[in-house]
Amino acid sequence: MNYIFILFGSDSTYEAQVMSKFLDEMPQGTNVFCFISDIPEVYIKKSENITRIINKSREDNETALNTVIEDGEISAIFIFDFNKVFFTPEYEHEYKTLNFDLRWLEKINAPINIIDSLDFFDYTPDKKIKLRSSGKYNPENYSTNDTEIFTEDTISIKSMKESETNDPNQIKMKRAMFDNKDMLSSRYDFFPNIIKLSPPVDVEPKETAKFLYWNYSNVDYENQDTDMMKGPLGMTDSSKNIFLMFSPAMQMQSILYNKGGHYMRVVEVLIKHLKMLDININLFIGSQAKDPIIDTWVKGTKIKYRAFTSLGYDMYKTMILYCDALITDTSWNPSLLDAACLKKPAGVIGNSFCFNETGDSKSNFDYTNPEIVKILNLSAKNFPQEFFPFTSYPLEEENEIKFGFHDEKYPYYLLDIYNTESVLSFFDEFMIRQEEVSDELNKELHFFSKRGEKALSTSELLNIFTDVN
Repeated sequence: MNYIFILFGSDSTYEAQVMSKFLDEMPQGTNVFCFISDIPEVYIKKSENITRIINKSREDNETALNTVIEDGEISAIFIFDFNKVFFTPEYEHEYKTLNFDLRWLEKINAPINIIDSLDFFDYTPDKKIKLRSSGKYNPENYSTNDTEIFTEDTISIKSMKESETNDPNQIKMKRAMFDNKDMLSSRYDFFPNIIKLSPPVDVEPKETAKFLYWNYSNVDYENQDTDMMKGPLGMTDSSKNIFLMFSPAMQMQSILYNKGGHYMRVVEVLIKHLKMLDININLFIGSQAKDPIIDTWVKGTKIKYRAFTSLGYDMYKTMILYCDALITDTSWNPSLLDAACLKKPAGVIGNSFCFNETGDSKSNFDYTNPEIVKILNLSAKNFPQEFFPFTSYPLEEENEIKFGFHDEKYPYYLLDIYNTESVLSFFDEFMIRQEEVSDELNKELHFFSKRGEKALSTSELLNIFTDVN
């Protein structure tokens, strides 16, 4: 059986994780063709039944797709990071989406499916796909009092903003585009299935269900390969393993905004916090190069670290399976979903330290480690643009931040990263004491992961498409 997997964003490393989990469960004997960009390709599961077709020119991709079609019958098509399809040409240029035209798929007689890992998508009454509340995801977001429906997604907001026009049709489209909160895509003439991940999404009753649901928690991470990696990584019963996972996409954004120094400072501050625990710790840092300065920070401590510029899927599985705690920098990282299903405590890096209108510093905490105060003072003096309230750096949070436990989508603790009490209480509770709070979290994670029991396994999902064909 032949399957086509398409991942649209060149910065879509999170979607590559989700895609890798799907690929990891594909049956033996299947043939998978992947259309994917260079950067997320590094994160894709390596397998003999996967034929990788790296994003080249538009013409090369069309030729490659025609070759795939000629190779044999296509059983199903799966599209990841579909939200990239909805944005303006300027946004697409900035993020270099895949050179792939969705209209090429119209000639294939096979089910087309969108993997909706962030619960973004819904259907219109006529079965078109809409991106819900897309105004807050689109960086070129505007608001008016008009209520027209916008259905054309190939017009440039930027060009209309910069040019004056008296054409009433263009003015109407401009108002509609700026106001609409649910963008529709008009680039294709087919009606794809929306596949939701469960968890986090609850499965609707069969009589009312309009989506397909994939059981994301139904994965056995532990195997001979992951077990063999424990020794070389220094994972022992006498040490605690912390997996710190940065987002490559957010790191790239930070560099573009001249805020890239944040990540090394987080590593330094985290090491200062962990040093106070005085226990043997293995710190694994994802999407971060090994640096001699980190060697100086851990020298003389009970902390050992390993840094990885990128993580292959098997290495990632080892980290997430055997870690005692996961720390990420975004609240939509699918690793939070993996951690919850594996009943691992997870923290997201947030910040309350910032400057007020008069230039004075303020925060949500009264005290922190004096060594961290020194880091803050020096960094705030030299890099003031890197300090503002956030829950997912480098996106500034305008509303009041609630630190502590969150369970709106994924269960996690939002940590005030420069606050010693916030960070140490998290590690102390879940890695050392493991008492009442830990028991309560385990109950939360148990009921969270049970949502997937009503959803389809990967094989059951594939069987649906086999039966259709």
